[in-house]
Amino acid sequence: MSEPLVKIEKLTIEYNSYGKAFKAVDDVSMDIYENEKIALVGESGSGKSTLAKMILNILDRDSGQLKLTTDKTEIENLRIPSGEISVVLQDHLGSFNPKMNSYDALLEPLELKGITGEKNIENRIKNMIHDVGLNNNILTRRPYSLSGGQRQRLSLARAMITEPKIVVFDEPTSALDSKIQKRIVDLLKSLQKEKNLTYLFISHDLPVISQISDYVAVLY
Repeated sequence: MSEPLVKIEKLTIEYNSYGKAFKAVDDVSMDIYENEKIALVGESGSGKSTLAKMILNILDRDSGQLKLTTDKTEIENLRIPSGEISVVLQDHLGSFNPKMNSYDALLEPLELKGITGEKNIENRIKNMIHDVGLNNNILTRRPYSLSGGQRQRLSLARAMITEPKIVVFDEPTSALDSKIQKRIVDLLKSLQKEKNLTYLFISHDLPVISQISDYVAVLY
């Protein structure tokens, strides 16, 4: 595409701490193109997760614009969460409702998007579980009963089941050991090709970044 999938222009957010104002994210701009794997790196406290929340529109920005351009739509200044942008969070246990089993966790985003048809939904859930390398027997289990690697795969399935254009990953491998990290990274790369996805991968883990990213943006 000649147009970026997501165009981030001068995003800024300011907080007040003990009577003093400081900018958690200050005038940040970047372009994310379709089918790219972009990594965003920076020290702890540099504003990586805050920037991710503004891109997802779960945190209001003080100024700046976010333009979304897909083959179906163009939004000049996106201000609300979009089904085209999904997320995999660092806390893969805390991101799930403990009262829901794995099937319901995958059902919820489909219902929110207005997807109907019991058989259609069941097939999408089972196909997605297969795509991320899990067995159907985990669907009746609650996320807290799964291993860390299984939960992260379930998080990935939940993020991708609505067929977004871009997936934001916020430190998705930080709580996993090195063997599971490698498996998750290999899975992410294969899914990106298979499903024509774009990734924004936020991390401070440079070895993981070097394996997965086409480009790296540094947030100071």
